[in-house]
Amino acid sequence: TDATTEAYWITLSVCEQLAETPLPEKELKDRALERARRSFLEGEITRPEAANQNVVSAALGWLLNEGILAPSDAGNRKGPLQVVDLERLSELRGRTGELR
Repeated sequence: TDATTEAYWITLSVCEQLAETPLPEKELKDRALERARRSFLEGEITRPEAANQNVVSAALGWLLNEGILAPSDAGNRKGPLQVVDLERLSELRGRTGELR
């Protein structure tokens, strides 16, 4: 398992859990980083490097580019993000989890 895969899986998991709650990108990042640290300590993931701000940012950027996340206010690109394709998000999280 590599740290990047684990970081993407954690980020997908956090977004899935918060699907009903639009949050600023910084808060999503902070929650994913905290979840990665906690998951490593609890043995859920094996690589402490999964708590990497750059990789979590890349994962969120990828989710935005793929149309899975989007600003909750279409006129405000810097506003809170929301999940707009929960089915696809869940599918990706499952497939990424299989790679871990």
